[in-house]
Amino acid sequence: MTYCILLFCLILPSVGQCGWETPVQLDSAEGAYPTLSYSPDGELRVFYNNYQTNKMVVRKRAQGQTAFGPEVILHNSARAVGVYYAGGPTIDLAIANCDTATILKSTDNGDSFSWQKNYLAIDGVTCSHLPLFLTEDDADLRLIYGFMYHNAVLGDWEKIYYASRNSGTWDENGTFIEDSKHAIIRGAYENGNNVSIVTSIGVFYSSDNGTNYTLMGNTGSGSAPDLLRADDMAIGTGDKLYLLRTYTYGEEPDDKHLTFTYSDNHGASWHSPQILITEGPDSMWSPIFTVDGDRMVVAWFHDQVPNEHTDIKCIISEDGGQTWGSVETIFSITGDEQLHYSGVWDIASRNGRASLVYTVRDESLEDHVYGPSGFSVGFLIGSDRLWA
Repeated sequence: MTYCILLFCLILPSVGQCGWETPVQLDSAEGAYPTLSYSPDGELRVFYNNYQTNKMVVRKRAQGQTAFGPEVILHNSARAVGVYYAGGPTIDLAIANCDTATILKSTDNGDSFSWQKNYLAIDGVTCSHLPLFLTEDDADLRLIYGFMYHNAVLGDWEKIYYASRNSGTWDENGTFIEDSKHAIIRGAYENGNNVSIVTSIGVFYSSDNGTNYTLMGNTGSGSAPDLLRADDMAIGTGDKLYLLRTYTYGEEPDDKHLTFTYSDNHGASWHSPQILITEGPDSMWSPIFTVDGDRMVVAWFHDQVPNEHTDIKCIISEDGGQTWGSVETIFSITGDEQLHYSGVWDIASRNGRASLVYTVRDESLEDHVYGPSGFSVGFLIGSDRLWA
């Protein structure tokens, strides 16, 4: 069984022309768990775990270039990455493996990274990582991270923590956020004293710089459309926060709806959700989206056959989500391949270019010895198709 990770790049100039280019292999051997990031100067970085060396690596592509640089080793095996560009050649990086969140720092534009701090899970308890994010306001840098703990009797439960860097020094230990059990982090945002942590159970909002949090949008029925239980989060123009969610609700109980809502006051309150797409049962999975000015790109896995993720679909808005174009199929798996069921993918955008990285499973008979299965990472960018 082979897994492949491919990266698409969508070109959307103002005239409406766009396309998807042919995939190019990125990894040197086998890789998994990719993360995308655009720097302020337009460099595109793809982070992933190299299973042959069991190291987290990154490859960089300069603005205006088509080729990626070589793999740069960041750290030992890891599963998730959070990036913050401090300006100039300084980059702060947070990476997570099963039981540790690690802070790294680069002062040479990502050519090398040095270790800063580790935050460990509960000692002696079997666990796995959650996504993690770095936020910044004024002189402070905040890490939002978490772990899923496993217990044969009690089952799985998640916990979310935060830690801050003040005057160059990180907190000795992370602080647990109350009521965050069973919450998976989808995104984080900070502005002044306002801090919002978007999760799978609701939004944790603080108006006092993270000292106290209130869980918002977690009341009533689990299928109610007004809950703030997110699949993904994005930040738009004017620090508007967008929240994306799928849920099953309505007259047709088996239909799945894809909705988005937004906050224009740093997460203190949220507008009523808007339904983007309604599909049949078990046909829509792992939605993600990115915002670049007024342009919003929403993508999701689509099943032609139940439990066989074969298509990536998307829908685009050019006016900040007021109106939307038609649904497009941007990629279809053929043969024995299918999209990875756990939604190992990411999306990012800058200056009209949206990059999409995702995982593909190949049902071959080839043997692999690295990780749970074999992975590879690729890059895909553009064709000459016109969007309606």
